[in-house]
Amino acid sequence: MNVSPASARLRVTLLVAVLLAFPFAARAHKVSAVSVVSDFDTKTKAFKVELAMDVDPSGDPTLDDQVPPDQAARVFATEALTIYFDDQPMKLEPEIRIITASDEDTPAELTRKKVIGTLRGTVPDGAENFLLHVNETTSAAVVMVTVKDGKPARRLQVLYPGEFSNPVSLAPVIAGDPFTENEKEKANNESGKSDSETPGSPAAEPEPAPEDSPPSVPVKNPGLGHWLGRGFLAILPSGIDYWLFMLAMFTLSLRAKPLGWQVGLYTIAHSLTLALGAFGLVKISPHVVVAVVAISALYPALENLFINELKPWRGAAVLVFGLFHGLGLANLLWSGEPRLSGILTALMGFNLGVEFAQLAVLVICSIVAVALAKRTWFRHAVVVPLCVVIAGISLFRFIDVLWLN
Repeated sequence: MNVSPASARLRVTLLVAVLLAFPFAARAHKVSAVSVVSDFDTKTKAFKVELAMDVDPSGDPTLDDQVPPDQAARVFATEALTIYFDDQPMKLEPEIRIITASDEDTPAELTRKKVIGTLRGTVPDGAENFLLHVNETTSAAVVMVTVKDGKPARRLQVLYPGEFSNPVSLAPVIAGDPFTENEKEKANNESGKSDSETPGSPAAEPEPAPEDSPPSVPVKNPGLGHWLGRGFLAILPSGIDYWLFMLAMFTLSLRAKPLGWQVGLYTIAHSLTLALGAFGLVKISPHVVVAVVAISALYPALENLFINELKPWRGAAVLVFGLFHGLGLANLLWSGEPRLSGILTALMGFNLGVEFAQLAVLVICSIVAVALAKRTWFRHAVVVPLCVVIAGISLFRFIDVLWLN
């Protein structure tokens, strides 16, 4: 299809205009601070999560019209926050209302809006704990207080992006302690009797659930296949630091023995720390782990330029870097998931997915190597340039995660 020069210039101009508009649109109305009150009625099993959100304008009415305060608040309530009962996420549509948080003399383009979002629903049968998760991609912190049966908790919780709240027990309350189950009621329940069944006392009729509470939609507990897929996707295509390290191991030598030793040491190392990290037994700052993982491919890639056989120090380096890779994978395992149940299933599926992804990398590399390895120019034309590229990307990734992000 022939395209005239004028038409081509018009398309390029429109494309540039759209691309330039993105950073400005991102500065439209934005949620800057959030206070959450999580209210539970243990008798009716009804709950209400109310969000008070400060929504700041950009100062440009045109940009603010693109993302009005109610839309910014609705996106935050549905995408930045996730409600969990035990390990089941729940999808709810928020009710939104706007309150002006500035005085009458404030110019319209600078008026701050406080948006109240309300999420209502019914606690799933058998649920024992409530959690709130703040998406790691949001920039606003969340302050949460819990109210149960009309009694507020004694402490606030402050949640930063990527964090879960502490589990909130959904057991009934007693006077003076809103988060402890009545021991007498607990004992009666265990013996098959409740206070309402004692002689001479009228049976208490259960209160009906509020009619305005929409039905909640719990999501099933993820199975082995879900975690296997997450493990595979943690390496391919998004885990560039991990598969670059695999490529660096592969390009040392095409013989099976050196590759087998490296892969074996690496698998043992990352599987060990993945398990320890998943159970919370080993904790290292995520910033340190990410930085080490980012630069891990630099050393083996540079070493490949000078040697082509397995040395003892190479095995030690693979082992050490593998330990850090396992901690990095443990962080990826629990990103967006609570650690309440199904830990063994999650760990097994995720680790299997990681291994399948690594096997896929090795198979692809082997196919290329079999086709080209017998060429006299293979090492100088393929291996050496590839190792230089791996080293350069690894160094850039290290600088990126350490200073640019």
